[in-house]
Amino acid sequence: MANHVSFSSFSDVGGVMQRDWRSGLPVSGVSHPGFGIELMHEGSGRVLTNGRTYDVGPGVYLTEPNQVVAVQRRQADVTRSTTFWIPESNLMQMTEVLGLIGTHTFRGYQCNDPRVEAQLKKTFARRHVADVVDLIDVLVETGWLRALRGEEEEPTMKMVERVRQHLRERFLENVSLDELAEFVGGSKFTMLRAFKAQYGLPPHAFVVNLRVTRARELLAQGFLASAVAPMTGFHDQAHLTRHFKRIVGQTPRQYQRSLGVESRQRATART
Repeated sequence: MANHVSFSSFSDVGGVMQRDWRSGLPVSGVSHPGFGIELMHEGSGRVLTNGRTYDVGPGVYLTEPNQVVAVQRRQADVTRSTTFWIPESNLMQMTEVLGLIGTHTFRGYQCNDPRVEAQLKKTFARRHVADVVDLIDVLVETGWLRALRGEEEEPTMKMVERVRQHLRERFLENVSLDELAEFVGGSKFTMLRAFKAQYGLPPHAFVVNLRVTRARELLAQGFLASAVAPMTGFHDQAHLTRHFKRIVGQTPRQYQRSLGVESRQRATART
């Protein structure tokens, strides 16, 4: 049986991605446009994210926007998982009443708290917005979701965050390492090491993930892949397709079909 990936919306709160990999864990990096809360039902392997290596198996995994999870080794014949992702803006609205103000962050990638896992399973089973609110409450109560204020962030983390934000704002451009180093006022080698240690990828690969994320949004709106490629910084459709399939697990056309979207030519992208 072939690998299967499907995407669906979760009311107006976020989205759900379901993966069924018949050849084990995906071999390339995976990232999400929002905060991701993943439940791995079946599978095992080893991944690299945020500069650390993890042995993974059934359980809960937490990722922040555009955090790349790169697979180093796969062990299982079958890997099944369901991921709920929520845009940062929605998360901030839901946590503001809890007094969680600042830069939102998860305590770690591998969450071993049974309360979080139980609430996540309930959320997937019932698909109620109220369950999402309860899930966020549990993450905050157990300390897995917190907010950092500016004075709590270390200088190196501040530098890496500035680079990340700069790349997010200019991901359609080819920003060099020298430009990034000048932007943060430091050595490009120090910046490169710190960035790769935090996100598991060098800046260029991080930008490719940002471009694929934008391509997903445009494809979901019905744009043709041939039109999406130049809108998202790729040379042509073949260039887009190669990176899109490596990261998402589907070709652009397969992705649109999974969403029930028919491609149609559009002149310009919505910004």
